[in-house]
Amino acid sequence: MKLDVSDIRFSASGYAFATIEVLGEKYRLPVCTMYVSIPLVEGRSLEQYKGKLQEEARERIAEIYKETVNEHCPEHSL
Repeated sequence: MKLDVSDIRFSASGYAFATIEVLGEKYRLPVCTMYVSIPLVEGRSLEQYKGKLQEEARERIAEIYKETVNEHCPEHSL
């Protein structure tokens, strides 16, 4: 799985947000798309924001996965 960060924007309310596409290995089209936001930090570069947005997306994907697995397979608790 690969995460593609695009369209990084900054809001007047103090957040950086972006579109994250989850790309599979076999398909050229994204498996899913999500929107992620993080608070702005003074002095952070665009590349640092990209990394933090990817990290936030990974955490959200892991949380969704855990919820799905635990709901459907309680014996496989994570």
